[in-house]
Amino acid sequence: MSQTLTGRLDRAMRDAGYNPRSLSLAAGLGVTAVRDILDGRVASPRGQTIEALARLLGVGVGWLMNGEVAADAQPPVPAATPRDFPVYGAAQGGPSGAMAMSSDPIQHIARPDPLMTVKAGSGYGIYVVGESMSPAYEQGDIALVHPGLPPRRGADVILSR
Repeated sequence: MSQTLTGRLDRAMRDAGYNPRSLSLAAGLGVTAVRDILDGRVASPRGQTIEALARLLGVGVGWLMNGEVAADAQPPVPAATPRDFPVYGAAQGGPSGAMAMSSDPIQHIARPDPLMTVKAGSGYGIYVVGESMSPAYEQGDIALVHPGLPPRRGADVILSR
């Protein structure tokens, strides 16, 4: 079992199919809130933040904060949600630093909340590599692609052909 808040948060987040950005947004927090906790920039998150994260991840506040499991509770177990959401790998390369996406998914995760209404096989995620998408995304994040939404001014977009 992970011995630190950051280790437990990271494990529960990945088990639930979130990345730091998507979990922050689902919890109604700032875009970098979860990343700040994981990177140690916030050593003692507010109680409301921990409660919101625990509720979304399906774990107890005591377990998330201290690794404690209530006497009448079971240790957290990943939800039995289908892992039908494809995540593709990417590689940064070439003189322009362009991204190349794999043709086959590198993994499947539980469908993230923002894409629950997207038809299967339509939306997807891209595993972010390098710093080409910083500061919106950092290495290891999963960028979500919703093909039915038009681009918005000031929003981050991923273009593919």
